[in-house]
Amino acid sequence: MAKRYSPKLKFQVVLELLKGDRTPSQVARAYNVHPNSAGLWRRALLEKGPEIFSQDSVVAEYERRLADLEQLLGKKEQTESILPSINHYAAFRSSVRCCHSSRYMSLPIHIPHPCQNH
Repeated sequence: MAKRYSPKLKFQVVLELLKGDRTPSQVARAYNVHPNSAGLWRRALLEKGPEIFSQDSVVAEYERRLADLEQLLGKKEQTESILPSINHYAAFRSSVRCCHSSRYMSLPIHIPHPCQNH
């Protein structure tokens, strides 16, 4: 079964290799890893290194998208809180239009109107 190494250990080995103070064999022996593994980790870091720094833009994009979604949610909650009063007012106005009675025009609440049953 293959040994598993932590990302931290792999990174330390690669840093040692990049310093160049010791040979790859010496570094591998010091960390008790196979020289081929150390070489693969070094190559992986050098190839994928730019991706590490590009993560900042990915995180920024997700944060921007999250802010947009939070703004939409706030607008939706606002609309939902206003909607019942708008519906109530619309129902009241339709009952007033139905009978054209001035006595219902000044009431701020909805009262079942006699004309609604017809």
